Amino acid sequence: MLMLFSMLSLVAHIFLKAAANKEDSPYKKGVRHVYARFFLGLFIAFAGLHAYGTLGSQLALFICIVFLLLAGANIYAGVRQLKFIKSVNAQQKG
Repeated sequence: MLMLFSMLSLVAHIFLKAAANKEDSPYKKGVRHVYARFFLGLFIAFAGLHAYGTLGSQLALFICIVFLLLAGANIYAGVRQLKFIKSVNAQQKG
């Protein structure tokens, strides 16, 4: 099941990156890049959990923890970037 979620998040990441590159509006482009970054973080997290679930060793646990930290940092940075993009867009409108 983790592998399915991992692959779905990777497909969503690739789709959003491709869609962002086709956008003309900087706001929509930025938002799509942020969502792509979020799905990349999910992919990394699911990949780490899958590695631990299949291998079950101490090395796999260490790799899982590292991947979860990287995924959390990626998701957190994406959320902060989304807040920034939305605040800049609100300032430009009003």
